[in-house]
Formats: sequence, C-alpha cells, structure tokens
Amino acid sequence: MAPCVFAPSVVALLALRRHALVHCRRSVLPSFEPDNITLDILLKEGHRLAGEQQAVNQLKLSDEYMRDTGGGGGSLVGLKG
Repeated sequence: MAPCVFAPSVVALLALRRHALVHCRRSVLPSFEPDNITLDILLKEGHRLAGEQQAVNQLKLSDEYMRDTGGGGGSLVGLKG
C-alpha cells in the first residue's frame, strides 16, 4: 500500500493553520466595533448595487448584439460606416 501523500497546497494550508493557531493563543485578538448602519443606508446601497448590475447586464447584451450583427465598430443597426 502506498504511503499517504498530500499535495503541496494542502501541506502549506495545514502549516498556515498551525501557525495561525499558535500566534492566536499568544496574542490578544483585535476588537471589532461594528458600524451603525440603518435600514435606509442598506436600502440605498442595495439599489446602487442593483443599478450597477443592470448596467453590466446591458453592456453584455449590447456586446452580444454587436457580435451577432457582425458590427465591430459599425452602427447599432449593423451597418458599416
């Protein structure tokens, strides 16, 4: 039976975990102060992200349209010039 061999990335991950646990026990962990975020702020950010996603989707659709019409630098209707 062959010996158990780990991939180098697994060995590195295990070493990192061991290193983090040793240093975690030796030092004081940083404290975290959460921000005071209101529902209004969350809704505004959600709407902003939705608008950004819509713009990305529209760009992809226009790229696909231009590719389908063979327009590489032509007008939106696929005509050259």
